Amino acid sequence: MRQLFSHAFLIINIVVIAWLFCCYAASVTHPEKVNYLALFSLTTPFAILANVMFAIVWLFSKRRWKALFSTASLLGCYKIIIMVFAFHFFGGNDAKGTNTVKVMSWNAHGLGVFDRPFAKGTVSKMMDYLKAEDPDILCMPEYYTRYDNSMKPYTTAIISNNGFKEFRFNMDNTIGDKIYLGTAIFSKYPFVNYQTHILSQYIYMLQCDMRLPSGSMMRMFFIHLHSFGLSDHDRQYIEEAKATEKPLDSNIVHSKFYMGKFNDAYAKRA
Repeated sequence: MRQLFSHAFLIINIVVIAWLFCCYAASVTHPEKVNYLALFSLTTPFAILANVMFAIVWLFSKRRWKALFSTASLLGCYKIIIMVFAFHFFGGNDAKGTNTVKVMSWNAHGLGVFDRPFAKGTVSKMMDYLKAEDPDILCMPEYYTRYDNSMKPYTTAIISNNGFKEFRFNMDNTIGDKIYLGTAIFSKYPFVNYQTHILSQYIYMLQCDMRLPSGSMMRMFFIHLHSFGLSDHDRQYIEEAKATEKPLDSNIVHSKFYMGKFNDAYAKRA
């Protein structure tokens, strides 16, 4: 029984190693080349932790040398490990100094325009959060403006509350005839050579050079990638599935649906 358990444990370890290498392959393979491979990237943290667990368990067994299997795999896939866990050796995200630039990107989701009924408190909380974070450069995809004036309804307030000196807005979609949605850029530094590039329908890349206080120039690109295409109903189902026990057959049907949407979205983003 002990040998049987040891062999079974080793087989599971090999499966977990293969899982980790699929996650690594997803990071270097174009999503249009191999369908559904990109979905493994969603499980990368779990594949890493599973291999760490196997390495530790083997170390406390009589066959310690088998810990090398997962250890070598983790070393071989170190690039995705440092991307997932993002070790900061020179200070955290909130460290600001004379030689630092704080960049913030926040999908505004229309600043509440999709909510019914519209919640004014949502915008107020977002304004307070922006002021507390105090970014030097702010990018807000799915930003909402009036069709006749991009400074309304919230742009003027964001600029004055946060000390921004530059603002650009590029529309990529509309809601009816009165509301424009797009990507907004706010900056405390002057803009130079501002350009927009059309990549595909509804997808624009914004480019500009920013003159920093030191006198050097920093070229930046801003883009709102294609969404996963999940409706409010789709998101609601995910929340319900996490909170309650649903029949297995129902979960399988919905899982296939989400996998198809995610697979298409990864290909479009790439």
